[in-house]
Amino acid sequence: MTTRAVGWMVAAILALGGTARAQGVPPPADSATPAPEASAGQTADLARLEALLQSHASEARTARLTFGSVAVATGLAAVPVGIVAQTSWNQQYGIGLWVTGALLLGFGTVSLVVETPLEVLDQQFRAAARTLSPADQLAFGVGGLASVASGARTSRLVGAISGLVLAGVFFGVAIGEWVAAGNAVGSDKNDKQANGATALVLGGLFCGGATAQLVLPSPAETAYAAYLSGQGTQRNGVQLSAGFVPLRGGGMVGVGGAF
Repeated sequence: MTTRAVGWMVAAILALGGTARAQGVPPPADSATPAPEASAGQTADLARLEALLQSHASEARTARLTFGSVAVATGLAAVPVGIVAQTSWNQQYGIGLWVTGALLLGFGTVSLVVETPLEVLDQQFRAAARTLSPADQLAFGVGGLASVASGARTSRLVGAISGLVLAGVFFGVAIGEWVAAGNAVGSDKNDKQANGATALVLGGLFCGGATAQLVLPSPAETAYAAYLSGQGTQRNGVQLSAGFVPLRGGGMVGVGGAF
């Protein structure tokens, strides 16, 4: 793998991390606008909203911890293998491997310790019960959930579009490298073929991730849509995540999921 392939891998990981936390943060509880005392209907809505927030915040937390765990585990494996590949095997892909592993460790650690906006809102909503009337708490919760859902939807669409663009770039690079390999010989031909394979894998990962982002709404969007439709809590959906790093003579795949 040449230094160009190293650049592709680093750019890919940075692009993934750039959209990881781009969701709206709910307003603080003390900014809620005073509202009339709760009626019987508002009390029922308050209980339903509380259940929805708790259920979907738990789903968001599970997905966050799953991604963080897989990223950290993949990074812990990639860093030492990359160092060995660079220093002992004299392979150029070693530096790309340990740099990618270090980035995964960083993003995974952030995902493990930084809560999502939906989790923060759930905590603020429950804390607001001690300082706000039921009507004010309901107004705060609905407004906060609408804000978080809007931010999550924007982040999801931007991430999906960015992923599709990057997938197209990587697929184009793969085709270009394989075409160039047809006119090369020896180690240069092998390098170009390896670069093409790496670009193809990265393009496939971005394409799959972007498709999932387009099709699957975030927990915040699901919770807000359920509240507006009058529905209660529903069973959490399947949350899957995966990672791939190329190794000498093959590759390593990490897969995680929450049900």
